[in-house]
Amino acid sequence: MGADAQHLVQMVLRSHLPPTPDSPALPTILPLVQEPIEKLSALDALVDYKTASYLSHPSIDCSGPASLITGLSILTATRDALDHLHEVYTTNISVQESFTSSVSLVAQTIQKNGRLMVCGVGKSGKIANKFVATCNSMRIRASILDPTDALHGDLGGVSENDTIALLTASSNTPELLMLLPHLTAFPLILLTARPHTLAAPNPLIQERLNLLTAAQTLSRRPSSVPSTILLLTPLAHGKSEKQVTGVSAPTVSTTVTLAVCDALAVAVAQALHGGQVKDDQLDGLEKRSRSMENVEIVFRGCHPGGNLGVRGIVATTIDGGGG
Repeated sequence: MGADAQHLVQMVLRSHLPPTPDSPALPTILPLVQEPIEKLSALDALVDYKTASYLSHPSIDCSGPASLITGLSILTATRDALDHLHEVYTTNISVQESFTSSVSLVAQTIQKNGRLMVCGVGKSGKIANKFVATCNSMRIRASILDPTDALHGDLGGVSENDTIALLTASSNTPELLMLLPHLTAFPLILLTARPHTLAAPNPLIQERLNLLTAAQTLSRRPSSVPSTILLLTPLAHGKSEKQVTGVSAPTVSTTVTLAVCDALAVAVAQALHGGQVKDDQLDGLEKRSRSMENVEIVFRGCHPGGNLGVRGIVATTIDGGGG
């Protein structure tokens, strides 16, 4: 390792040492309201926390303050929803096929110099922004497509090689339903908590199928029909957000959607950048580890700033890449 590299490593490591006695750490931030916890439990008069259905989980101690009980209930509901999500993706072959098809579609889109255009409204729009940021950090070209702006000119920024991803828990978002007729030329992935069955059709999927059928009927030169993939982001046992948490505000549902988005982004990054590990002496887990090392190299190249960037510099220098 060269002298400059050693100096850089020493500077980086020194910056992460604990503060000296002359430079004490920041004090713990205390609550702004220094009132006894009992005075903060006025909600007890409004809600019977001991019998509310969404707080009936056996792991929740309902004898404590209302605020803590509510917080624990949300954490418990989130944990249960993620456990259910894992079970669905582990055991449901149809869901597994939808996931792998989504990975292949996005990877092929990027290989054709297209982009993943991600669209959501409200809280789903915030998750869409994070999904796009995660994709771009692993060199998966992605952009936000705001549904309102799209209807006012931004559709002109969507190219023929792009794929659309719609994020909506209900599949009944008016803005997305209004945009849908203008997306018939593009492959589409719908991330939603609402399945599609003959008995209970998903509104967005059903409308998409109707539009594609009509487009094929009117076309003088029938062409291949763009893909439509439903990628489930289910809540436990088909319950609504209010049934799960006691309030309709998107909380658990957005966490589940974010988890599926993260899984999709990393899987696509591996498909694009992981390469083929052909060492027959390695088992499946070891091959995946080697493959993900290649993804990590791509991520480091896209993320030079912040603490992750500093760690990347240190790792590259110690490994010999900076000497």
